[in-house]
Amino acid sequence: MNTPSRTCVSICGGLGNQMFQYALGCALEKRLHVPIAYDLTWFSHMSGCTPRKFLLGEFPEIAKSFCVATEKERNTLLYGGTTLWSRICDALLRRVRRFGPAFVQEPSAAYWEGIWNIQCPAYVQGFWQSSQYFEHVESTIRQAFTFPSLPENSCPLADEISRLENSIAVHVRRGDYAHNAVTNAVHGLCSSAYYAKAIEHIQSFAHDAHLYIFSDEPAWVRENFDPHGLPFTVVDIHSENEAHHDMHLMSLCRHFIIANSSFSWWGAWLSQRDGVICAPEDWFVSDNAIDLPPGWLKF
Repeated sequence: MNTPSRTCVSICGGLGNQMFQYALGCALEKRLHVPIAYDLTWFSHMSGCTPRKFLLGEFPEIAKSFCVATEKERNTLLYGGTTLWSRICDALLRRVRRFGPAFVQEPSAAYWEGIWNIQCPAYVQGFWQSSQYFEHVESTIRQAFTFPSLPENSCPLADEISRLENSIAVHVRRGDYAHNAVTNAVHGLCSSAYYAKAIEHIQSFAHDAHLYIFSDEPAWVRENFDPHGLPFTVVDIHSENEAHHDMHLMSLCRHFIIANSSFSWWGAWLSQRDGVICAPEDWFVSDNAIDLPPGWLKF
């Protein structure tokens, strides 16, 4: 049996998660000098998960050179073979989450130094939500996540956001965080008190501020969100499968009040304007050990 030469990185979840996983792959390729392929099988095995679409290919720079792991590579690293037996193992081991010695699982949400000591080739799975993983290839990551052109109907809003001195992107993450009991127990929801404190802080120095509110439930936002006297626009232009366009618009803002969400994390990180980024103190319900970039404020 031939051992795969490429290390496989699992891609799963929504756009923000996909971006962290891709960034980890780029970092491994550079630091460990190993070829990387990305496993996309999660998108055909989403039972019990919130359905998501693979969106990394919407970034032109990524689409040029994105390498998808073959079934043979994946199964050899996970189960030691590509036979019928390995397919049976695939179904069984998915249930018990136990794989072979080449399987590397992120141990927690905090930055893990051990990723640089793994034996390659390996199969790498996790969310990798820390900029520390890719700080040595930051310019490469920013280039990779160059957005495609916005649709014509989004351009007037993009121009408006870019012109305003104090545009504030606000992310209200609901969806499965609000309506799926299991997901809610892990992530919870950002409180109204969090948004109030963050808005108050930015208001203290930013004059003529305007809120641009991004949400997976814009109707809920219109009915329930308190802008604390500031003018606001609920951004409700693109479909869920066009999340990259919403992130693009978000990144054009100067200041950010992000949710406990990888989506708005990236929207803020990719901004090229010198502003304030506010993040929630509680990223998870029971484990808040997530690394935020230097200079980001917790409320």
